[in-house]
Amino acid sequence: MGGGRGGQGEVGPDLSSASILKTPGTPCIWNWKDYLQPDDFESTLSIWKHSLETGEPYEVEYRFRRASDGAYRCFIGRAMPLRQEDGTIVRWFGACTDVHEERVAHDNLRHSEERYRNVTRATNDVVWEWEIASGALWWNGNLERVFGLTAEELPTLDEWEEHLHPEDRERATLSTKT
Repeated sequence: MGGGRGGQGEVGPDLSSASILKTPGTPCIWNWKDYLQPDDFESTLSIWKHSLETGEPYEVEYRFRRASDGAYRCFIGRAMPLRQEDGTIVRWFGACTDVHEERVAHDNLRHSEERYRNVTRATNDVVWEWEIASGALWWNGNLERVFGLTAEELPTLDEWEEHLHPEDRERATLSTKT
């Protein structure tokens, strides 16, 4: 975003062309619109214009097309105005940060959690998790159906052991004691 001029109340550089990277007297480096994912153009333009009109910092997430293979990658664009002492904006400085791997990991985690929730809803099993350090227990929705307990009545580990068949109790709890 660096180099664009524009003060409060004026729109500033024309984002539909390459002028965003053009400082008076210097050649344009590239036409960024050619690389922005078309579905992201209007929202990116709107947010940038708002920042130029108000002088508020700019932050937006968008997808840029990689020149080497044409694949789109997620970026966060941020820009801050540089002001004179009287508050007049003389320049905007910004950065485009590649956050693609973070977004992919976040999406993969969200999908994995959704699949896990679906499995725990579809099974007749009581699925649970025990955080040993804190002693916190989490149970899926089958707790009430199988054990007759509501979420507010989550059993302690000792109470859970009481539900085990006596012949299974020692084997089942051995790992929790070591």
